[in-house]
Amino acid sequence: ARIVMAKRIAAAPAQLSEGMKGLLDVLRKKAEQLLADFATSEGAVHVSSIDRFQGSENDVVLVSLTRSNARGQVGFLKEQARLVVAQSRARLGMYFIGDRATYDTVKHWRAFSAAMHARECAGAKIPLACPRHPAQITHLAVKDAQRLLTTALCQHVCGRRMACGRHTCLQLCHGEELDHHSLCREMVDDTCKAGHLIRRRCCDAAGEIACRRCAELEAARKRAAEKLRAEREAREREEVERRKKEADVLAEAERARAQRAWEESEMLHRDVIKQKLAALAQSSSSVTKTQLGRSGEWAAEFLKVVDRTEKYVQVAHGTPIVVSRIEKVSNPALEKLFLEAKMRLRSGVADDRCGMMQLFHGTGVEGVKGIPLNGFRLPGKSEDNMFGQG
Repeated sequence: ARIVMAKRIAAAPAQLSEGMKGLLDVLRKKAEQLLADFATSEGAVHVSSIDRFQGSENDVVLVSLTRSNARGQVGFLKEQARLVVAQSRARLGMYFIGDRATYDTVKHWRAFSAAMHARECAGAKIPLACPRHPAQITHLAVKDAQRLLTTALCQHVCGRRMACGRHTCLQLCHGEELDHHSLCREMVDDTCKAGHLIRRRCCDAAGEIACRRCAELEAARKRAAEKLRAEREAREREEVERRKKEADVLAEAERARAQRAWEESEMLHRDVIKQKLAALAQSSSSVTKTQLGRSGEWAAEFLKVVDRTEKYVQVAHGTPIVVSRIEKVSNPALEKLFLEAKMRLRSGVADDRCGMMQLFHGTGVEGVKGIPLNGFRLPGKSEDNMFGQG
């Protein structure tokens, strides 16, 4: 195939672009060098037309008469000079291979064919022999020529030493030009890096061969690792679930404890309210007034009211306020109403927000007289006071 390509490149036309011409020029020179090297190599086969072979010779010449037709047309071989050139190039022997019926239509070819038959040098078969085993001669007919493409000509075993130096070639004899000996494919025993017994081709390195035992161990290792991972993840999930359950149990216990504490506090506060209501029922229902002072048992409450009034209330009113007298008014009837209202609550009796509130309320003389007796009036729907819109 390389020779055919080299010839095609060497005969390429010159009517091409400058770039293509430069490329072909390089390829042509390489092709000519390849043809020259091949022609001078030992055992080379020189392929040429009859005209180009004029002036050359060889030990053995095979002439292929390519034309074969019913009209007897032989082309340029009808000139006798070509026959003279063809039959005078061999030093030891030659063969003409072609269609006798086609070439017998030409006088000089007919005479040449008749002379070969008269000397018993013509026939329908050609004797072929292997150079290494010349004793076995095969007479190959034209109709059997296709067989050479699938069946070796020589049936002897090659027997040549392979490149490894340990084995011989066991193929059928394949001639000198084919390189079948650089890669030895004989199966041999060896060991992998892990020391397991393996089978490999002699031309292959032990490290390039997949060890079945290593593969099995690696697969087993991966399965074991996957099993350990799955077990670890399962344990982790179980631990997470266990901790969640424990947290839920603790949270539920805390909620139950808080509920019990809340219920106990509610009961305790209701008992305290009942005691206060009982004490109010035994006490006088009249309104009492107590004068608070900066000293004595009411000093703390006095100072607290002063602090809230003078420091905070004046900011909202924009005018400094000075406390000169504090009078504490107690109305048992209003306190009783307040406690009874708390007892009617379904829950929240113990809530600190459900207790006494200390509010600052500016009012006139009537308010000072009425509020201690009747309490604060809740606002109507269209009103708005310190209790919000009613």
